Amino acid sequence: MRRVMKLCALELLQRKGAHKLDDGGRLGSGGHRRNASKPDETGLADLVLGPYEGPILPAHKRALLEQSDVVVCTLPGTEETRHFLSSAEFDAMKGGATFVSVGRGIAVDESALVAALPRLGGAALDVFETEPLPADSPLWEQPDSKLLLTAHNADYTADYFRLGWRVWRDNLERVGRGEPLATPVDVGMGY
Repeated sequence: MRRVMKLCALELLQRKGAHKLDDGGRLGSGGHRRNASKPDETGLADLVLGPYEGPILPAHKRALLEQSDVVVCTLPGTEETRHFLSSAEFDAMKGGATFVSVGRGIAVDESALVAALPRLGGAALDVFETEPLPADSPLWEQPDSKLLLTAHNADYTADYFRLGWRVWRDNLERVGRGEPLATPVDVGMGY
């Protein structure tokens, strides 16, 4: 059996590629890009969707979502990505699909997710439109069997600080050598 996971990101593709599932099936990987013609330098994505020119259109999102068993949103928080996933996108997802959000909370319309949650397999949210998540948010009222909430700390692993300092040190060394940073911020793009 083949299951499909798609990464909803503008420039980032899944870096770990295909994984083995317990049933021996292959987990497909792919994602959205601003420019789908840009080559996948990792060679790990089975599918890259998006425009060759211009904005990401609803049809691009629908094509990705309707074939995905798992959708992982890693989008940055910009005006372009505000409610990138809303009613139309959740309606396009397969019944029983799983949704995960670990990017920025404004990319997900939480009201639309709450409405779609009964037909989805479940969701896990590590980021929210408003943080901390307000006490009166409808997300708190969802059944535990359908929704996992974490406190914007999904990246906190045993090696979190070691890896963070490694990136910081690499950037410092690059500055000393007059090289571009490994993790540049594009102020014009907003991330």
